[in-house]
Amino acid sequence: MHKDLGHYVVMKLRRSAALLLGLNLLVVGAPSALADSTPSPTPTPSASPLSDLEQYKIALEQYRIDMNLREQERKEIAKTFIVAIKLADSVAKSALRSAKNDKAKIVILEQQLHAKEEAMQVRDEAITAMGQAPVEPIKPVKPITAATASTKKGKTSKPSPTPSS
Repeated sequence: MHKDLGHYVVMKLRRSAALLLGLNLLVVGAPSALADSTPSPTPTPSASPLSDLEQYKIALEQYRIDMNLREQERKEIAKTFIVAIKLADSVAKSALRSAKNDKAKIVILEQQLHAKEEAMQVRDEAITAMGQAPVEPIKPVKPITAATASTKKGKTSKPSPTPSS
C-alpha cells in the first residue's frame, strides 16, 4: 500500500513542478511581451538639439519606467515561488497524514525538499533571465561660464556684523 502512496505523491509533485514551470515561463515572458508591444515614446526631432539637462530628464524617466517594470517582474517571480513552496508543503502535509510508516514519511519529506529546491532553482533562473538592472543616468554638471567665474572672483567678503554689547 505504501508503494501506491509514494507513487501518488511523486506524480502529484511532478505535476505541480510542471505547473510551476509553466506558470513561471508565462510570468517571465509576460512583462517582456508587454514591454515590446507598447513602444516607448520617442522624442520628436526639434530645430535645436536637446540640452544635457533635457537629455538627462528623458533618460531618468526611461530609467524609472524600466525599474518599475523590473520590480513588477520580480514581484511576479516571487509570487510564483511562494505558490510553489506552499503547494509543495500542502501536498507533503496531506501525504504525511495518510503515511503509515516512517519510511513513507521520509520519502514524502525528501520529495517535499526536492520540490522546494526545484522551485528555488526556477526562481533563480527567472531572476537571472531578467538580466542586469538598468543603470541610473548621471545628472549633468552645470558648466561654469566666464560670467559665473568672474562674479565668484570679484566677490568681496563683507565682515559679519558683530553684536554690540
